[in-house]
Amino acid sequence: MSESVVVSKESRECVSEIDDVIVRTLASLDEPATIATLRKKLPGPYQRDDAELQQAVDSLAQCGRVHRYSPYRVKADRFWDRSPRQYAESLLTTQTVGRFATKNELVTQFKARLKELNAKEIGELVQQLARSGRLHSGRFLGSRSMRYSASPVDAQALLDNAIEQIARRFSTSPTEVRLLVTPAEDSLVRGAENSQEALVTQETLVMEAISELRPGAGGGTIIPIAELRRYLEFKLSGDLFDSALRALEREGRIDFTVHPDRESLGDDGRRERLAGEGGKIYDMLIVRR
Repeated sequence: MSESVVVSKESRECVSEIDDVIVRTLASLDEPATIATLRKKLPGPYQRDDAELQQAVDSLAQCGRVHRYSPYRVKADRFWDRSPRQYAESLLTTQTVGRFATKNELVTQFKARLKELNAKEIGELVQQLARSGRLHSGRFLGSRSMRYSASPVDAQALLDNAIEQIARRFSTSPTEVRLLVTPAEDSLVRGAENSQEALVTQETLVMEAISELRPGAGGGTIIPIAELRRYLEFKLSGDLFDSALRALEREGRIDFTVHPDRESLGDDGRRERLAGEGGKIYDMLIVRR
């Protein structure tokens, strides 16, 4: 006679309880999480091994209580309590503060995280958010391209862009251009007499960007250099970004990790990171404690 499995009332309540804890834990996170990340976030009494946790989350995904997301950065599915559209809205309205990009640039920037949505759907969402006022839109001087941002595309944004364009054209820094167009007594530029002070401003931009990308994180925070570069591409790009990172490393404020397999990277992958000595490619940035 075959054996039957009897599940007690207490067992059923336990299963239901762990499901609820998983959903609540995912809801507390800022973005979709892998099973490994979720396990670390679960309260102690509800810790499970990855296989058991995977089974529970798969069941929750099948019944619609959580959403499954494609891998990003690591080869593992991610899960969250919010839908792909809600995730896209969150990215577009929180990761574009102080940044002004065209619709196509936004699609390119976020498509790796939003594989559940196609390029057309992301582009349409950008326009819907602009119509509803959750994103601002406007054009820079001399450009026909509409740009979108969580920040207003106002006179200050146009002025900042114009200064960056002039600086890029004449291979100088935005700070040097500002000295030409801003009164010397202005408190924002008083004392900016040399390039070293301009570099300090760039270092500040980098550290502020790290805080925005990893709110509340302190010493020991790890962030991919490529992600930080993309986040700052409209404020601090190319050699200026590289110089700021190297200055922070010399000052002992950050460390770098070396990419384990530089040969696996294409030209774009190498440019997104940071070139080191002896052909090394720095991959991650670690904030010192």
